[in-house]
Amino acid sequence: MRGISDYQRHKLASYLMDFVEEMAVTENYDCIRLDAFRRNPGVFTMYEKCGYRKAGIVHFRKGEFLCFEKKINDRRKRNGFSPLT
Repeated sequence: MRGISDYQRHKLASYLMDFVEEMAVTENYDCIRLDAFRRNPGVFTMYEKCGYRKAGIVHFRKGEFLCFEKKINDRRKRNGFSPLT
């Protein structure tokens, strides 16, 4: 997700992240995984503020990417969804 400079610092990315997480809850996903280009440290902070944890590093043609993950099955329980058995 790339923010347009006029909208940076206006929490647009956080709103979009909330929307994606709500969709994932509705679709019964257990977690969300993201990656971010290593040369973009600003997004690392945003992901961590949204509750994502660093989960590893992958290498693509462009270079190194940090992987982030957030488990959402606990969120599903809080919203009245029961986990898949």
